[in-house]
Amino acid sequence: MTANQSTQQKNPLSIPVHDERTDIIYNEVLQSAKPPHQLLRDFYGLVYYDKNPISVYTDGSCLDNGKESARAGSGICFGLRSNQNISLRVPGPGDPTNNRAEAYAVLMLLLIVDPKRALNIYCDSTYVIRECCYWAGRHLSTGWKMSNGDLLKDICLLLKYRLALTRFIWVKGHSGIPQNELADELAKTG
Repeated sequence: MTANQSTQQKNPLSIPVHDERTDIIYNEVLQSAKPPHQLLRDFYGLVYYDKNPISVYTDGSCLDNGKESARAGSGICFGLRSNQNISLRVPGPGDPTNNRAEAYAVLMLLLIVDPKRALNIYCDSTYVIRECCYWAGRHLSTGWKMSNGDLLKDICLLLKYRLALTRFIWVKGHSGIPQNELADELAKTG
């Protein structure tokens, strides 16, 4: 069995979601002299056009952040009265933090949403948006050896496997947007 056949037999959507092929592609992208927009297309691939994107709000929360009693949760809001809304406790490794909870919410969302449907992710975390949309290539060169590198690497891998457009849209937290407020409540109960 070749290494390629071995990786094809793995379920790319099970946790943890790590794939050595992604590291090879990352390295090729980093060593390229192409402009940034072409590098993103090379890494994430082409997308299918979907006129009806799913709009979902994600949030993370960490009660007692930085303390031994810290507890992190993630919230995913599909709609104000949706039965798909999710509240999750954030697992380890490491200490629970707000940033880890924010990243975990996006990771879990990408695991459950149909990759053929366009997706608008409304998120109040500039951390997650920057790490996934702007700095992923930089972190590849360090082998994702950073806080929450395990989650962020998996998010980028799932983004690569998506067949439809994915947009991250920043929203101001605690600004009265009902879906974002609900995502925050779901995160706090996680």
